[in-house]
Amino acid sequence: MEIHPWPRGRTDGASKRSSTSPMSRRRTSPSSALPMDDDDLLWEILLRLPPKPSTLPRVSLVCKRSRRLVADAAFLRYFRTYHRRAPIIGFFSTFGSPVFTPALDPPDRIPVDRFSLRLEEGDHYQFLGCRHGRALILNKWPRHFLLVWNPVTGDHPRVDVPPEFNSDKIVILTGALICTAGDQGHAHGDCHSGSFQAALLATDIRKHTQLFASVYTSETGKWSEIVSAPFIRTNELSPAMRTFQPVITPTILIGNSVYWSYALGGACIVEFDLDRQKIVLTEPPPDASAHNDTVFTQLCRLKKVALA
Repeated sequence: MEIHPWPRGRTDGASKRSSTSPMSRRRTSPSSALPMDDDDLLWEILLRLPPKPSTLPRVSLVCKRSRRLVADAAFLRYFRTYHRRAPIIGFFSTFGSPVFTPALDPPDRIPVDRFSLRLEEGDHYQFLGCRHGRALILNKWPRHFLLVWNPVTGDHPRVDVPPEFNSDKIVILTGALICTAGDQGHAHGDCHSGSFQAALLATDIRKHTQLFASVYTSETGKWSEIVSAPFIRTNELSPAMRTFQPVITPTILIGNSVYWSYALGGACIVEFDLDRQKIVLTEPPPDASAHNDTVFTQLCRLKKVALA
């Protein structure tokens, strides 16, 4: 039988459950206890239940004992680690205000209003993406600022963008949010209020000859120095194309670098190294398919790469 990722004999000096937790104080007599009276056995059974939104709330209604088990912080941490990937409960539109669209059927369907951010009058939001349980949202008018939104708690602290990005000569293209919490036992996806970094990518309006990037660190409350790199252009922009917004694919995080695919009058893969504070541009293959002025590329993350 498969067991949980950290069996009782783990070597980090900590037991599976805290000695002060309610479960550790419950003892049953080996001679009289039934199999289901064993909290360890019930733990293993509950651990294997499907990670759907309704699973643990429904288990907690069975009895006080099951409610105590599934409410234990150690169990919740093991539950997330055991299943690794949570189901997709819905998605947010990247156009306009972040409106939630549920993807599951009842009883796991999340109401639309539960994860929808209410706009303040006069604000114009652009959804930049989400990662590690929080979303990054850009207010584009009348003044640029970011919201780091937690859909679960509703918290959305505001972060002002670098002053250089508030210029009418610069347009913010996209951004990325990265959890930087390094606490022992921290599980990404439960990052309700931990430290984070927010990276922004921008370009000059009309010309689109330079890319600019900067990263904000919540622990210091400051933005890094703005770095830039000349855009790799394979085709000259026509007058009509100069009015277009570049096409940017969703962010991919690999190590401590974020990647985007950028397309307008050509295409390139944009890497922003958060450690070295450097933009690296990579041209697409020479035989990449092209249509008119633009070459489109799509980034994907591979678990393993083998070359023959």
